[in-house]
Amino acid sequence: MFFRVLYYDRLSSTNDRAKELALRGAPEGTVVLAAHQTKGRGQFERKWHSPRGAGLTFSIIVRPDRTPSQIPLITHFTAKSVAGLLLRRFSLNATLKRPNDVLVNQRKISGVLCETEVRQRQASSGFVVIGIGLNVNTSSKKLVKGATSIYNELNEKQDLGEVFREVLKEFSIQYKAFQNQRLKESQWIVQEEIA
Repeated sequence: MFFRVLYYDRLSSTNDRAKELALRGAPEGTVVLAAHQTKGRGQFERKWHSPRGAGLTFSIIVRPDRTPSQIPLITHFTAKSVAGLLLRRFSLNATLKRPNDVLVNQRKISGVLCETEVRQRQASSGFVVIGIGLNVNTSSKKLVKGATSIYNELNEKQDLGEVFREVLKEFSIQYKAFQNQRLKESQWIVQEEIA
């Protein structure tokens, strides 16, 4: 997948900005990245706390050729992409907690929020905005209760740009498989935490 990254120093929400762009015809692969979100949110309108420059907050626009009933799989494989990166790159044993959280040592390190626009009278989804928040260099004193970060786990700062590129690479692999229907739904399921 080709990614076109739009960087903002400050946004209220990367998902909101990405939705505006998608409605105006932004192509699949458009990514909205913000150094700081003032009103980041997760599932059920929960607030996503993201200190400036400490983590990654971004949204990806996709236009999958899938039925609306298949769209929830995107949340799952996106979280799986983040978990896979954490294991492969940092040797952090991440697990998934349905529907959209990535945990390390029982603490939340990442969240995924997918928002969909469905075409009227058509079987396919118009677009999906996938919001990803990942705690990278957030120190323990700036983490909310029950959260962790790569830095908190490894005591070593990471290059945000490098981690960002790696997440996009992992996501691209999973999304291509999803679009090509090479995997059955049962193959998307990975180890999960019980809520």
